[in-house]
Amino acid sequence: MNSRDKLKDILKKKFAKEKIEKLVDLLLIVAEKGKISYEEIKAIIKQPEEMLLIACSERILLPTATRTLAWEERTLTLKPGEEYEMPHITRNLILIASKTGEWMLEKAFENYLREIGEKEIKAFLKIFKRILNSKMVAERKVISPELIRAYSEELNLDSSKVIAILKGGGIISPKLRNPTRGLEYEINPLLIQLKI
Repeated sequence: MNSRDKLKDILKKKFAKEKIEKLVDLLLIVAEKGKISYEEIKAIIKQPEEMLLIACSERILLPTATRTLAWEERTLTLKPGEEYEMPHITRNLILIASKTGEWMLEKAFENYLREIGEKEIKAFLKIFKRILNSKMVAERKVISPELIRAYSEELNLDSSKVIAILKGGGIISPKLRNPTRGLEYEINPLLIQLKI
């Protein structure tokens, strides 16, 4: 099975059959490069708007024009000149899946930690697993800073550093639109919906 088929086999568990072909081609290209322009996407997909809406709503690609870590605040214009980036964790997941045919969440996170030179890999992997397996994430697909702080304290890690690493890797993003709940972090959908 080639890399394209391996990735397609995993993503078909989440995406509609008619969308999967174009999406896989797009993701393999962006995973290699890290970024892509609207024009480059249009060269691969004649009418890329629907595919871009899917990729951005699922946080697979993020518009880069609005420089904020809050995914919900990034403006999608769907026009020439727009650029998109792939979060680190997503990129690692796709590269690993295209080679192994497996959706390896922990390995993708570990690769990101090594890329940034993090020394406390075991402790970060424990926090990562706890977050993904938490009741809050299972029910609402978000995590609170208080819960991250509690997990960090248990492992003697600085919660500010933990949050910064999780945000920088594309694992979490501040959720700003619901002030009644206070600050929460959205979890990258691919970490929840494609848990295998």
